[in-house]
Amino acid sequence: MQPVLKRSVRTTMLVGALLSAVAATMYGYAQTTSTSPVSAKSTTGKATWYDTAGKGACGTDINAATEDFVAVSHQLWTAANPNTDNLCDGMFVEVTYKGRAITVPLKDKCPSCSADHIDLSKSAFQKLADPSAGVITGATWKLVGPGGRGGDGSTSGGDGGTSGGDGGTSGGDGGTSGGDGGTSGGDGGTSGGEGSISGGSGTTPPVTATSPPITPPPSSPTGDHHTGDETAAAAVGRLVKTTPGRHVCYRAYVSGSGWQKPVCDGAVAGTPGSNQPIKALNIAMQGVGGSAANAFTTNVDSVDGRGKWDRWTPVVPDGTDNYIGSMKADAPNMLGFAINIGEGKLCHVARTHGQTGSRPACTTQRPHFTFGGSLENSIWLESVTFTV
Repeated sequence: MQPVLKRSVRTTMLVGALLSAVAATMYGYAQTTSTSPVSAKSTTGKATWYDTAGKGACGTDINAATEDFVAVSHQLWTAANPNTDNLCDGMFVEVTYKGRAITVPLKDKCPSCSADHIDLSKSAFQKLADPSAGVITGATWKLVGPGGRGGDGSTSGGDGGTSGGDGGTSGGDGGTSGGDGGTSGGDGGTSGGEGSISGGSGTTPPVTATSPPITPPPSSPTGDHHTGDETAAAAVGRLVKTTPGRHVCYRAYVSGSGWQKPVCDGAVAGTPGSNQPIKALNIAMQGVGGSAANAFTTNVDSVDGRGKWDRWTPVVPDGTDNYIGSMKADAPNMLGFAINIGEGKLCHVARTHGQTGSRPACTTQRPHFTFGGSLENSIWLESVTFTV
Protein backbone atom coordinates (compact mmCIF):
# COMPACT_ATOMS: atom_id res chain seq x y z
CA MET A 1 0.00 0.00 0.00
CA GLN A 2 1.11 3.54 -0.63
CA PRO A 3 2.41 5.07 2.62
CA VAL A 4 0.48 7.89 4.20
CA LEU A 5 2.91 10.76 4.46
CA LYS A 6 2.55 13.93 6.46
CA ARG A 7 5.24 15.74 4.54
CA SER A 8 6.11 16.41 0.95
CA VAL A 9 9.07 17.82 -0.87
CA ARG A 10 6.81 20.74 -1.67
CA THR A 11 7.52 21.95 1.86
CA THR A 12 11.14 22.47 0.94
CA MET A 13 10.53 23.51 -2.67
CA LEU A 14 9.40 26.94 -1.51
CA VAL A 15 12.39 27.32 0.77
CA GLY A 16 14.76 26.02 -1.91
CA ALA A 17 13.43 28.44 -4.50
CA LEU A 18 13.89 31.42 -2.19
CA LEU A 19 17.39 30.30 -1.24
CA SER A 20 18.69 29.34 -4.65
CA ALA A 21 20.75 32.51 -4.81
CA VAL A 22 22.30 31.66 -1.47
CA ALA A 23 23.09 28.13 -2.61
CA ALA A 24 24.99 29.58 -5.54
CA THR A 25 27.58 30.93 -3.13
CA MET A 26 28.64 27.39 -2.26
CA TYR A 27 31.19 25.19 -4.06
CA GLY A 28 34.00 27.68 -4.23
CA TYR A 29 32.88 30.77 -2.33
CA ALA A 30 32.87 31.62 1.35
CA GLN A 31 29.97 30.38 3.45
CA THR A 32 29.03 30.66 7.11
CA THR A 33 27.71 27.50 8.70
CA SER A 34 25.90 26.77 11.91
CA THR A 35 26.70 24.10 14.43
CA SER A 36 24.32 21.16 14.15
CA PRO A 37 23.97 18.40 16.73
CA VAL A 38 25.81 15.84 14.61
CA SER A 39 26.84 12.70 16.42
CA ALA A 40 28.08 9.25 15.55
CA LYS A 41 25.61 7.80 18.08
CA SER A 42 23.12 5.40 16.54
CA THR A 43 19.37 5.92 16.80
CA THR A 44 16.73 3.24 16.43
CA GLY A 45 13.32 4.28 15.15
CA LYS A 46 11.21 4.26 12.03
CA ALA A 47 11.76 5.05 8.38
CA THR A 48 9.24 6.13 5.73
CA TRP A 49 9.65 7.07 2.09
CA TYR A 50 8.56 9.68 -0.43
CA ASP A 51 8.86 9.94 -4.20
CA THR A 52 8.35 13.58 -5.18
CA ALA A 53 10.80 15.95 -6.87
CA GLY A 54 11.81 19.56 -6.37
CA LYS A 55 14.31 21.49 -4.24
CA GLY A 56 15.69 19.86 -1.12
CA ALA A 57 16.36 21.78 2.09
CA CYS A 58 20.03 22.09 1.07
CA GLY A 59 19.02 24.02 -2.02
CA THR A 60 19.77 21.31 -4.60
CA ASP A 61 17.40 19.62 -7.03
CA ILE A 62 16.21 16.24 -5.79
CA ASN A 63 14.07 13.44 -7.18
CA ALA A 64 13.00 11.03 -4.47
CA ALA A 65 11.70 8.51 -7.00
CA THR A 66 15.04 7.92 -8.70
CA GLU A 67 17.81 9.15 -6.37
CA ASP A 68 19.11 7.75 -3.10
CA PHE A 69 19.07 10.28 -0.24
CA VAL A 70 17.40 10.98 3.09
CA ALA A 71 15.49 13.70 4.94
CA VAL A 72 16.04 13.97 8.69
CA SER A 73 13.98 15.49 11.45
CA HIS A 74 13.62 19.25 11.72
CA GLN A 75 14.83 18.84 15.30
CA LEU A 76 18.37 18.22 14.02
CA TRP A 77 18.57 21.44 12.01
CA THR A 78 19.78 24.59 13.77
CA ALA A 79 20.33 27.23 11.08
CA ALA A 80 17.56 29.64 10.11
CA ASN A 81 18.75 29.21 6.53
CA PRO A 82 19.02 25.43 5.99
CA ASN A 83 21.49 25.94 3.14
CA THR A 84 24.06 27.06 5.73
CA ASP A 85 23.43 24.26 8.20
CA ASN A 86 26.24 21.79 8.84
CA LEU A 87 23.84 19.04 7.81
CA CYS A 88 24.20 20.33 4.24
CA ASP A 89 27.98 20.20 4.46
CA GLY A 90 28.48 16.74 2.95
CA MET A 91 26.71 14.76 5.67
CA PHE A 92 25.38 11.23 5.20
CA VAL A 93 23.12 8.86 7.07
CA GLU A 94 24.06 5.21 7.54
CA VAL A 95 20.93 3.07 7.87
CA THR A 96 20.68 -0.62 8.79
CA TYR A 97 17.55 -2.76 8.82
CA LYS A 98 17.29 -6.54 9.15
CA GLY A 99 20.83 -7.17 8.00
CA ARG A 100 20.75 -4.67 5.14
CA ALA A 101 22.74 -1.44 5.18
CA ILE A 102 22.97 1.69 3.05
CA THR A 103 24.72 5.04 3.36
CA VAL A 104 22.93 7.91 1.65
CA PRO A 105 23.52 11.67 1.42
CA LEU A 106 21.45 13.98 3.59
CA LYS A 107 19.62 16.38 1.28
CA ASP A 108 16.30 17.30 2.85
CA LYS A 109 14.44 18.22 6.05
CA CYS A 110 11.41 16.37 7.38
CA PRO A 111 9.15 18.92 9.13
CA SER A 112 6.87 16.24 10.63
CA CYS A 113 9.52 13.72 11.70
CA SER A 114 10.49 13.15 15.30
CA ALA A 115 14.17 12.82 16.16
CA ASP A 116 14.07 9.01 15.71
CA HIS A 117 12.24 9.14 12.37
CA ILE A 118 13.93 9.45 8.98
CA ASP A 119 12.25 9.88 5.61
CA LEU A 120 14.09 8.09 2.80
CA SER A 121 13.70 8.59 -0.90
CA LYS A 122 11.77 5.71 -2.45
CA SER A 123 14.90 4.63 -4.33
CA ALA A 124 16.84 4.31 -1.06
CA PHE A 125 13.96 2.78 0.92
CA GLN A 126 13.55 -0.10 -1.50
CA LYS A 127 17.14 -1.18 -0.82
CA LEU A 128 16.03 -1.93 2.74
CA ALA A 129 12.42 -3.09 2.34
CA ASP A 130 9.49 -3.35 -0.05
CA PRO A 131 8.04 0.16 -0.52
CA SER A 132 4.56 -1.33 -0.18
CA ALA A 133 5.28 -1.61 3.55
CA GLY A 134 5.13 2.18 3.74
CA VAL A 135 6.83 2.32 7.14
CA ILE A 136 9.50 0.18 8.74
CA THR A 137 10.23 0.19 12.47
CA GLY A 138 13.38 -0.94 14.19
CA ALA A 139 15.67 0.69 11.62
CA THR A 140 18.97 1.89 13.10
CA TRP A 141 20.68 4.94 11.71
CA LYS A 142 23.40 7.45 12.46
CA LEU A 143 24.84 10.61 10.96
CA VAL A 144 28.28 10.31 9.43
CA GLY A 145 30.48 12.98 7.91
CA PRO A 146 32.10 13.28 4.48
CA GLY A 147 33.57 9.93 3.50
CA GLY A 148 30.74 8.07 5.25
CA ARG A 149 31.00 4.34 4.69
CA GLY A 150 28.31 2.26 3.08
CA GLY A 151 27.33 -1.13 4.34
CA ASP A 152 27.22 -3.24 1.20
CA GLY A 153 28.47 -1.02 -1.58
CA SER A 154 24.93 -0.09 -2.66
CA THR A 155 25.21 3.39 -1.22
CA SER A 156 24.11 6.89 -2.04
CA GLY A 157 22.95 8.04 -5.41
CA GLY A 158 21.80 10.92 -7.51
CA ASP A 159 23.91 13.92 -6.70
CA GLY A 160 26.01 13.11 -3.71
CA GLY A 161 27.80 10.69 -1.51
CA THR A 162 31.04 9.13 -0.60
CA SER A 163 31.32 5.57 0.46
CA GLY A 164 33.30 2.57 -0.53
CA GLY A 165 31.26 -0.20 0.94
CA ASP A 166 32.84 -3.60 1.16
CA GLY A 167 34.89 -3.94 -1.97
CA GLY A 168 35.58 -0.28 -2.59
CA THR A 169 33.46 0.21 -5.66
CA SER A 170 32.87 3.64 -7.05
CA GLY A 171 30.82 3.98 -10.14
CA GLY A 172 27.51 4.24 -11.81
CA ASP A 173 27.89 0.54 -12.56
CA GLY A 174 27.03 -0.79 -9.12
CA GLY A 175 29.23 1.77 -7.43
CA THR A 176 29.06 3.95 -4.42
CA SER A 177 26.88 6.52 -6.06
CA GLY A 178 24.23 6.07 -8.67
CA GLY A 179 23.65 8.27 -11.64
CA ASP A 180 26.08 11.14 -11.83
CA GLY A 181 26.39 11.68 -8.14
CA GLY A 182 28.55 11.49 -5.16
CA THR A 183 31.96 12.30 -3.98
CA SER A 184 32.80 8.82 -5.09
CA GLY A 185 30.32 7.87 -7.74
CA GLY A 186 29.65 8.83 -11.30
CA ASP A 187 31.70 6.79 -13.72
CA GLY A 188 34.57 6.10 -11.38
CA GLY A 189 36.45 2.83 -11.39
CA THR A 190 37.48 0.77 -8.42
CA SER A 191 40.97 1.07 -7.07
CA GLY A 192 41.07 -1.89 -4.74
CA GLY A 193 40.59 -2.27 -1.02
CA GLU A 194 37.69 -1.24 1.16
CA GLY A 195 36.38 2.20 0.35
CA SER A 196 39.03 2.97 -2.25
CA ILE A 197 37.68 5.00 -5.10
CA SER A 198 39.16 6.23 -8.33
CA GLY A 199 36.67 8.81 -9.47
CA GLY A 200 33.21 10.27 -9.52
CA SER A 201 31.16 13.44 -9.47
CA GLY A 202 28.44 15.05 -7.43
CA THR A 203 26.89 18.26 -6.19
CA THR A 204 27.71 18.34 -2.50
CA PRO A 205 31.39 19.16 -1.97
CA PRO A 206 32.59 17.72 1.34
CA VAL A 207 33.94 20.99 2.69
CA THR A 208 32.91 24.51 1.73
CA ALA A 209 35.40 27.13 0.62
CA THR A 210 36.66 29.57 3.20
CA SER A 211 40.44 29.55 3.21
CA PRO A 212 42.86 31.05 0.66
CA PRO A 213 44.78 28.77 -1.70
CA ILE A 214 48.17 27.42 -0.73
CA THR A 215 50.96 29.88 -1.48
CA PRO A 216 53.38 28.51 -4.07
CA PRO A 217 56.79 27.66 -2.61
CA PRO A 218 59.91 29.76 -3.23
CA SER A 219 62.56 28.54 -5.63
CA SER A 220 64.96 25.94 -4.29
CA PRO A 221 68.70 25.52 -5.00
CA THR A 222 68.08 21.80 -5.44
CA GLY A 223 65.55 22.40 -8.17
CA ASP A 224 62.82 20.62 -6.22
CA HIS A 225 60.42 23.52 -6.69
CA HIS A 226 59.91 24.49 -10.31
CA THR A 227 58.59 28.04 -10.32
CA GLY A 228 58.21 30.95 -12.71
CA ASP A 229 57.74 29.64 -16.23
CA GLU A 230 57.27 26.07 -14.98
CA THR A 231 54.01 26.55 -13.12
CA ALA A 232 50.72 25.25 -14.44
CA ALA A 233 49.53 28.78 -15.21
CA ALA A 234 52.63 29.51 -17.25
CA ALA A 235 52.15 26.29 -19.19
CA VAL A 236 48.50 26.94 -19.97
CA GLY A 237 49.36 30.50 -20.99
CA ARG A 238 51.89 29.25 -23.54
CA LEU A 239 49.43 26.65 -24.83
CA VAL A 240 46.66 29.19 -25.35
CA LYS A 241 48.95 31.38 -27.45
CA THR A 242 49.59 28.57 -29.95
CA THR A 243 46.24 26.75 -29.68
CA PRO A 244 43.41 29.01 -28.49
CA GLY A 245 40.53 27.33 -26.67
CA ARG A 246 39.88 25.28 -23.55
CA HIS A 247 42.93 23.77 -21.85
CA VAL A 248 44.07 22.45 -18.49
CA CYS A 249 47.68 22.19 -17.32
CA TYR A 250 48.86 20.69 -14.05
CA ARG A 251 51.86 19.34 -12.16
CA ALA A 252 52.39 17.10 -9.17
CA TYR A 253 54.60 17.49 -6.13
CA VAL A 254 55.83 13.94 -5.61
CA SER A 255 57.27 12.61 -2.37
CA GLY A 256 61.05 12.37 -2.62
CA SER A 257 61.16 14.12 -5.99
CA GLY A 258 59.53 17.53 -5.58
CA TRP A 259 57.67 19.35 -8.33
CA GLN A 260 57.48 17.70 -11.71
CA LYS A 261 57.29 19.83 -14.83
CA PRO A 262 53.74 20.76 -15.84
CA VAL A 263 51.82 18.68 -18.37
CA CYS A 264 48.57 19.47 -20.17
CA ASP A 265 45.36 18.09 -21.64
CA GLY A 266 45.40 14.43 -20.64
CA ALA A 267 49.11 13.80 -20.03
CA VAL A 268 50.06 11.96 -16.83
CA ALA A 269 51.22 13.89 -13.76
CA GLY A 270 52.77 11.91 -10.93
CA THR A 271 54.53 8.56 -11.15
CA PRO A 272 52.11 5.63 -11.40
CA GLY A 273 53.34 2.35 -9.95
CA SER A 274 56.30 3.99 -8.24
CA ASN A 275 55.08 3.87 -4.61
CA GLN A 276 55.69 7.63 -4.51
CA PRO A 277 52.68 9.55 -3.14
CA ILE A 278 51.57 12.88 -4.53
CA LYS A 279 51.78 15.56 -1.84
CA ALA A 280 50.32 18.53 -3.75
CA LEU A 281 48.84 19.51 -7.10
CA ASN A 282 49.17 22.78 -9.04
CA ILE A 283 46.37 23.22 -11.60
CA ALA A 284 45.48 26.00 -14.04
CA MET A 285 42.71 26.05 -16.65
CA GLN A 286 41.54 28.18 -19.53
CA GLY A 287 37.98 28.52 -20.83
CA VAL A 288 36.24 26.96 -17.80
CA GLY A 289 34.90 30.02 -16.00
CA GLY A 290 37.22 29.64 -13.02
CA SER A 291 37.86 26.64 -10.79
CA ALA A 292 38.06 25.66 -7.14
CA ALA A 293 39.62 22.57 -5.59
CA ASN A 294 40.12 20.62 -2.39
CA ALA A 295 42.57 17.95 -1.22
CA PHE A 296 41.73 14.76 0.69
CA THR A 297 44.80 13.87 2.76
CA THR A 298 46.14 11.35 5.27
CA ASN A 299 44.62 11.73 8.73
CA VAL A 300 46.98 10.53 11.45
CA ASP A 301 44.22 10.90 14.04
CA SER A 302 41.74 8.78 12.12
CA VAL A 303 39.83 6.14 14.07
CA ASP A 304 38.39 4.45 10.98
CA GLY A 305 41.36 4.48 8.63
CA ARG A 306 39.94 7.30 6.52
CA GLY A 307 41.64 10.51 5.47
CA LYS A 308 40.32 14.04 5.91
CA TRP A 309 39.38 16.99 3.73
CA ASP A 310 41.26 20.24 3.59
CA ARG A 311 39.30 23.44 3.00
CA TRP A 312 38.10 24.34 -0.49
CA THR A 313 40.12 27.01 -2.23
CA PRO A 314 38.30 30.08 -3.50
CA VAL A 315 37.40 30.07 -7.18
CA VAL A 316 40.47 31.19 -9.12
CA PRO A 317 40.08 32.84 -12.56
CA ASP A 318 41.05 31.14 -15.80
CA GLY A 319 44.79 31.13 -16.41
CA THR A 320 45.57 31.32 -12.68
CA ASP A 321 47.54 28.86 -10.56
CA ASN A 322 45.61 26.91 -7.93
CA TYR A 323 47.37 24.79 -5.31
CA ILE A 324 46.01 21.98 -3.14
CA GLY A 325 47.90 19.76 -0.73
CA SER A 326 51.18 20.74 0.92
CA MET A 327 54.87 20.85 0.02
CA LYS A 328 56.16 20.80 3.62
CA ALA A 329 58.67 18.15 4.62
CA ASP A 330 56.17 16.48 6.92
CA ALA A 331 53.19 17.02 4.61
CA PRO A 332 50.54 14.29 4.57
CA ASN A 333 50.03 12.24 1.44
CA MET A 334 47.26 13.28 -0.90
CA LEU A 335 44.71 10.47 -1.06
CA GLY A 336 42.37 12.25 -3.45
CA PHE A 337 40.95 15.56 -4.58
CA ALA A 338 37.74 17.34 -5.52
CA ILE A 339 37.52 20.04 -8.19
CA ASN A 340 34.81 22.11 -9.87
CA ILE A 341 34.57 24.47 -12.83
CA GLY A 342 32.21 27.23 -13.94
CA GLU A 343 31.65 26.32 -17.60
CA GLY A 344 31.72 23.22 -19.78
CA LYS A 345 33.01 19.82 -18.71
CA LEU A 346 36.03 18.56 -16.77
CA CYS A 347 37.24 14.94 -16.81
CA HIS A 348 40.04 13.17 -14.98
CA VAL A 349 41.63 9.78 -14.49
CA ALA A 350 43.11 9.23 -11.02
CA ARG A 351 45.34 6.29 -10.16
CA THR A 352 46.02 5.29 -6.57
CA HIS A 353 48.68 3.07 -4.99
CA GLY A 354 48.20 -0.55 -5.97
CA GLN A 355 45.65 0.25 -8.67
CA THR A 356 46.19 -1.42 -12.02
CA GLY A 357 43.59 0.45 -14.05
CA SER A 358 41.10 3.27 -13.83
CA ARG A 359 38.29 4.87 -15.79
CA PRO A 360 37.64 8.55 -16.42
CA ALA A 361 35.19 10.52 -14.28
CA CYS A 362 33.68 13.79 -15.46
CA THR A 363 31.68 16.70 -14.14
CA THR A 364 29.77 19.61 -15.56
CA GLN A 365 29.84 23.12 -14.15
CA ARG A 366 29.22 24.17 -10.55
CA PRO A 367 27.54 23.15 -8.33
CA HIS A 368 28.77 19.80 -9.67
CA PHE A 369 32.30 18.69 -8.88
CA THR A 370 34.43 15.65 -9.57
CA PHE A 371 36.34 13.48 -7.10
CA GLY A 372 39.37 11.32 -7.76
CA GLY A 373 41.53 9.13 -5.56
CA SER A 374 40.95 7.11 -2.40
CA LEU A 375 39.31 7.53 0.99
CA GLU A 376 41.76 5.24 2.80
CA ASN A 377 44.89 6.44 4.62
CA SER A 378 46.89 3.54 3.21
CA ILE A 379 45.92 4.13 -0.43
CA TRP A 380 47.50 7.31 -1.70
CA LEU A 381 47.23 9.16 -4.99
CA GLU A 382 50.07 8.35 -7.42
CA SER A 383 49.02 9.95 -10.70
CA VAL A 384 46.29 11.95 -12.38
CA THR A 385 45.28 13.28 -15.78
CA PHE A 386 42.85 16.12 -16.55
CA THR A 387 41.01 17.13 -19.71
CA VAL A 388 38.49 19.91 -20.38
